[in-house]
Amino acid sequence: MEATEILKPLVAQTGLMVLVAFWLVWARVGSAMRGKVDMKDVAKNGWQGWIKLAGDNYSNQFELPLLFFALCFVLYLTGAVTPLAVGLAWVFFISRIFHAAIHLTVNRIPIRFLTFFVGAIAMTGLFLLAAGAVF
Repeated sequence: MEATEILKPLVAQTGLMVLVAFWLVWARVGSAMRGKVDMKDVAKNGWQGWIKLAGDNYSNQFELPLLFFALCFVLYLTGAVTPLAVGLAWVFFISRIFHAAIHLTVNRIPIRFLTFFVGAIAMTGLFLLAAGAVF
């Protein structure tokens, strides 16, 4: 297996982060331009409603995914890329797609948590593989 296979889900995750960033810009700028929000209220109380969810999801893209990036790079740099590692990386990325989609639309917490948990399990597997490669 080519070691670069572990970079594909990493780049895909970066693409998801960019997509969520554009969603956030559209939510904030679009709402402001359409007069749906009063910027004085935003300055005092922050963004509200679905626009706040978009901001929360964007922030969330820089939490668990950053650990994912680090683990993928550790596996790549140590030459420990295996089919299992690549599979876990794709599971993590797919769980993040579902997590973002749920968070930005229906925001059902039990379903969102389930997608988070699946990703966390995949990341735990990546961590164990990376730890085995380093120690």
